[in-house]
Amino acid sequence: MHLVYFSLFMKCMKLFPDALFYIIVLLIEMVRANFAFIKLVLAPDIEVEPCIVKFRTGLKTEAARIALANSITLTPGTITVSLEDNELLVHALNREFAEGLEGSMFEKLLMRMERLSHE
Repeated sequence: MHLVYFSLFMKCMKLFPDALFYIIVLLIEMVRANFAFIKLVLAPDIEVEPCIVKFRTGLKTEAARIALANSITLTPGTITVSLEDNELLVHALNREFAEGLEGSMFEKLLMRMERLSHE
């Protein structure tokens, strides 16, 4: 029984640095998106172009896909409308916010964590 707990503990410790880095990247992206959102709201000459983006993710686990969807929603100006299997539907307040959703840093870090968890 103790061997099972030790194995689980070691798996968590292997993921800890990447999980911490993911949280730091998420916080940085949230701050950057907040400034872009404030600029959009306060600048009267910028025209808002809301859009809906549909894309597929290469993430294999449900937990990773949910983490990606929540990370997108936590970033101001974007909200995940739907997550079905590997397909995400995201509403962005402006086209600029929608750029780079597919293949984002979030997705790359989550893929790395998926690989590490299966080693």
